Amino acid sequence: MAAGPYIGAAAGVSLYHDSDLSTGGAGKIEYRTGRAFSASLGYNFDGFRFEGEAGYKHAYADTFQGVEVRDRSMDTTISSYMANAYWDVKTKSAVTPFLGAGIGVLHGRMTDAYFAYNDHVPGYQFSAGTGIKITNNLNLDLSYRYQKAAKDFFIGIYDVSYASSSFLAGARYNF
Repeated sequence: MAAGPYIGAAAGVSLYHDSDLSTGGAGKIEYRTGRAFSASLGYNFDGFRFEGEAGYKHAYADTFQGVEVRDRSMDTTISSYMANAYWDVKTKSAVTPFLGAGIGVLHGRMTDAYFAYNDHVPGYQFSAGTGIKITNNLNLDLSYRYQKAAKDFFIGIYDVSYASSSFLAGARYNF
């Protein structure tokens, strides 16, 4: 794709890594497979891209402190606001592998049957994927993303760790 501004959107599955609980008692939260969405606005410098991205991830808890959560009464939502940089590996085909990294703010929201807890923490992410040229202006992106909170969320009486792996399919339109 030629240099210039672009917009993008992606959706896929998110696999939350088990969250460790500390402070109010030790334990763990295990999650079911969740969903992930993102939208981005950026600039392609023909080999390097920089963008701002808003993301959303949601998953229900599978177990809390070793007890199965059967009725989907506990869930976690992560909203992310990231600044990303990508390196597009030039090839002589319609397929362009890429690597990326980003930093920003994560807003965590955990709800159970009675309460909702919120916290903001710094976060970072790493991406790897492939862009497939559909037209001169449109790319199909297939990617993997690892995202992590730089410090634990404080949720109720617990410090809760957060990390996720997401597999995304999206489109990027270059103006």
